[in-house]
Amino acid sequence: MYYDRKEVAMAATPGYARRRMGAALKERRKQSGLTLDQVAAQFGWDGSKVSRIENAKSGLSRLDLLKLGALYGIPDADLEAMEAWLEDSSGVQWWAGYADILTTTYQERISLESQSTQIVTATSSAIPGLLQAPGYARATFEISPFVTDPDDASALVDIRARRQRIFTEDAPVRYTALLSEALLHAQIASVDVHRDQLAHLLRLSSLDNVTIRIAPFVSPFFVGGEVSLLEFTGPQDPAVVYIEYQDGAIFKETPRDVARYRRKLDHTAGACLSGPESRDLIKVRLEELK
Repeated sequence: MYYDRKEVAMAATPGYARRRMGAALKERRKQSGLTLDQVAAQFGWDGSKVSRIENAKSGLSRLDLLKLGALYGIPDADLEAMEAWLEDSSGVQWWAGYADILTTTYQERISLESQSTQIVTATSSAIPGLLQAPGYARATFEISPFVTDPDDASALVDIRARRQRIFTEDAPVRYTALLSEALLHAQIASVDVHRDQLAHLLRLSSLDNVTIRIAPFVSPFFVGGEVSLLEFTGPQDPAVVYIEYQDGAIFKETPRDVARYRRKLDHTAGACLSGPESRDLIKVRLEELK
């Protein structure tokens, strides 16, 4: 197993790098035939320390990494690449400048989005943030049941716009959105804002890596909140499910949960029109608003 240091150094972000490190060390431990308690006993650590490292709940020092590398017999080339992850796990990214208004969960979501190779999102409640035009994004904060500071709202609108750069950067993410047709009709602000949002959907869906699929009114489509499956490259990059609802958001990462939500999204996709058919439907709705 070989990790390209250059690729890792360019790709990793704090939360993501820690996840990759934990997954890699867990696999190496299992290959060595060692239990968590055996590893902890070897170094005189607290019994839960190894588990926290493997589950990305705790960082580790370079010395601890070298100790584990020696115990697990990790080749020097792989260990060097893992040291790059360690360096990047404390790195600073653009969203760090908004730490005063972003929850830890939201920061981790942005981090994962920036490193994913493919994202599939399904929702029937609102246009996903990664597809929102600025006017629509601001309107979502204005109608929120929670009072948002005007300055914070402006910053959050900027954040949603910056998140969309993952569609056009050097290694753009492949993104598929599964949306209810009701969202093409749900006017949360002025007609101008709604028209601009639909035009924004058409602009984004014209990109080769972005697909928007609409589930017609007659189809059996319902997704409570927003469900996203984020996938990465390589066996050390387990997929993650992100679920957003009115009162918060959670991640699900166990293989069983990921498999369950993958099936759910596959089933949901079966209720949707194709990308080209969906673009036509959006165009029809946009014409109705003129």
